Amino acid sequence: FFSSRRRHTRYISVTGVQTCALPIYGALISKTPIKSDIPANDFPTMQKIGEKISSHSLSVDGITWVSAAMSYEETRYYLNGICFSGKDIVATDGHRLHKIETGERFNHPKFPQGAIVPKEAIKYALLLAKEKKTDVMTFTMHEHMALFEIGDTKLWTKYIDATFPDYYMVIPNNSTLALCKFNASDFARAEKRYKELEKVYGKKKDSSRSIKISDGKPLLLIGDNPESFDANFSLPTTIGFNVTYLKESGLESADFYYGDSCSPVKIVQGNKMAIVMPLRA
Repeated sequence: FFSSRRRHTRYISVTGVQTCALPIYGALISKTPIKSDIPANDFPTMQKIGEKISSHSLSVDGITWVSAAMSYEETRYYLNGICFSGKDIVATDGHRLHKIETGERFNHPKFPQGAIVPKEAIKYALLLAKEKKTDVMTFTMHEHMALFEIGDTKLWTKYIDATFPDYYMVIPNNSTLALCKFNASDFARAEKRYKELEKVYGKKKDSSRSIKISDGKPLLLIGDNPESFDANFSLPTTIGFNVTYLKESGLESADFYYGDSCSPVKIVQGNKMAIVMPLRA
């Protein structure tokens, strides 16, 4: 299982005489039957789970998309996972935010602003889903732990004991923004070209793979010679972005709301919303 902060204790449960735990990187898994030559009493017991709060069916594709925005910066451990808050499933690394609005209600009495599930549990749950070739997983919130059920495998995790930021503060208001259409595939090609240019000019240690959209022409900024590329995308203003963040939004024929060069942009397609912070243009 996972601890509430950066240091984690990781176990895999073994079902025998009692539920016990075996160290593993990434998750606590419970699967029946499991044979073991080691007595269950030799392992630590699983902590108290607490009362069941609610159970939900989650799309694997949706969780995969949200997880792209999880933070891996240890100093802000409360961003190292996905937050289940109200009707939202959301993740942010401070530079971008991915949010899905669902028909579910994720209400945990201990975490009124949302229950945060650690990134290790999210990654392992998605790995299990890929191995089992399933499109859905069951997510159950308990008082002290959360449970993912993928096929016949159960993955238990602690929550991150912290408060997720009020992400609605960074979501811009549509009424103050202009609108155009956006396709992430345009920027997938741009990122591929960026990698080719890095082989020529060398990859900078602090490279952000920045792209500047100026006078309607997207420009890749690397080396001394910015290079334009063809895209069905133009803006009548100058804004800089990390091209990888635009590509990983993964949204096609989406609504792209933008303001000035210092304002975050909002990309919306159906129940998915991506917020991308601008770079200095």
